[in-house]
Amino acid sequence: MIEKNYEIFMRLRNYYEKKCAPLVFYGEQKLENGYTCRMYFFDTTIEKELNNYKKIFQEYLFLYIRNHDKLFCFDNIKDEYDEDKISNALYLNGKKIWDDESLIITTNPVTLGIYGELFDEFYLNIVKKENILLTYSTKNTFNTRNIKGCDTIGAIWEDDGLTLILSECKFYADISGASHSLIDDITGTNNEKSHITKEYINRYLGFVVDQPHSIFSNDEDNKKIISIYEKINHDILNSQNGVTCIDVLNKYKVKIRFDFFAIYCDDAYTPIERKQYYDAIKTAFNRQIKDTGIVNYSMEIIFIPTKNKSTEVKRSMYTWD
Repeated sequence: MIEKNYEIFMRLRNYYEKKCAPLVFYGEQKLENGYTCRMYFFDTTIEKELNNYKKIFQEYLFLYIRNHDKLFCFDNIKDEYDEDKISNALYLNGKKIWDDESLIITTNPVTLGIYGELFDEFYLNIVKKENILLTYSTKNTFNTRNIKGCDTIGAIWEDDGLTLILSECKFYADISGASHSLIDDITGTNNEKSHITKEYINRYLGFVVDQPHSIFSNDEDNKKIISIYEKINHDILNSQNGVTCIDVLNKYKVKIRFDFFAIYCDDAYTPIERKQYYDAIKTAFNRQIKDTGIVNYSMEIIFIPTKNKSTEVKRSMYTWD
């Protein structure tokens, strides 16, 4: 069923790109400071903004939670091409997931981390058309091992090589809280280890390569990703004499891109107005990355301001009609 799943996946991806992405990821602006610093802001009414976030969250939840190899099992999407019917099917499938406590925990919807994580993945998967390496259910098994994993794991083939994407995301009340929390992920706190250390990255990537990936092999670049990913898996699983995950990635000239993604309430809608926060994250990253031993790396910072308070945006998303 690989071909059928891939066809459904691409049809859904096209729908999300056309009907959902412009509702939030509109008007990309960049801050030119040596790193890729982006901001998206769709200037609309506060009521429309709430509806936009609601639509993306509730319709993308299905693809975010469900493993991609099971898409063909859902009768209401597998042969559907009408956009209104796809929208309705995705909403109904998402609501069923939300109501099923065995799939996600929804007892306290205000404090859930799923909102930022879902939009982070949507950004990689739909806006940038990059591959999601681990699905929701797979990546979250790492969180039970006394250390928090990255929020989104992706992979792309670029510049004739593999790039792994490790992304951290925040959904905060304001830009200050979001940026400080991202910096805490970079530098570590008394309660949480830094995510940009040799120890953490080796441990986390050791977990990642031991899991089934979610990439379809139907396109040539994806076949290249899978081929080198399997070589990396082999070498890591058979490594000896102190060879680490980072050593293996360096051997295959793999690039690691670190993304830092935040949605927050604000009244400044251009990146130059928030340059100090971009720069603070960049400085913390540069200080931390140098001791990891990673040869090829990059980073991106993505800010998305909203007019509405974060609690109001979340309420719109977890309120199902």
